[in-house]
Amino acid sequence: MKNVVRFISTKKIFIIAGIILVTVLYILISHKDSPATSASNASKFLSVTDTAEANYAETAREMVLSGDWISPQIYGRFWYDKPIFYYWELAASFAVFGFNEAAARLPAAIMGTASLLFTYWFSRKVYGEKIGWLSALIFGVSVETWILSKSVITDTTLYLFMSAAVAFFYLGYAENRKYYYLCYVAAPFATL
Repeated sequence: MKNVVRFISTKKIFIIAGIILVTVLYILISHKDSPATSASNASKFLSVTDTAEANYAETAREMVLSGDWISPQIYGRFWYDKPIFYYWELAASFAVFGFNEAAARLPAAIMGTASLLFTYWFSRKVYGEKIGWLSALIFGVSVETWILSKSVITDTTLYLFMSAAVAFFYLGYAENRKYYYLCYVAAPFATL
């Protein structure tokens, strides 16, 4: 138990909580002057204005309303433009939090935060504590990370699971063959 307490120090808990808080605040503050375009009378605070974002959100909304979670549709027509896993993330968020902008952006924020934590974990495991924190810091302040972690697009999900697949493959090759099983789990989620 002492090892667990030493590993999870108060400083690390505050850093992780701060990263999560900053991510959530960024999502809630972005696009505050944009007009809402959603048919669900969403808040003007975070409007989905990009056509790709609107297509993903509308497809997930129709998935929830129709109850058909297998065949994505948009405006009553089947829509197989992207893998279904991202639509499931959006639809689950809509089912829990309702049809609003924050719910549409939540899956990307969660996957972006998970990517940050995974970057720290992998870098720490391979190179040590100092490089782990430095890697997470560089990833966390990257403009692309911030943009993708608030956008209603598939990139953060793809990034997390592709990174995990490659990282676990490396660990399986370099350290323990059991990591290959995690690679086999992560790879399909990157393309599902």
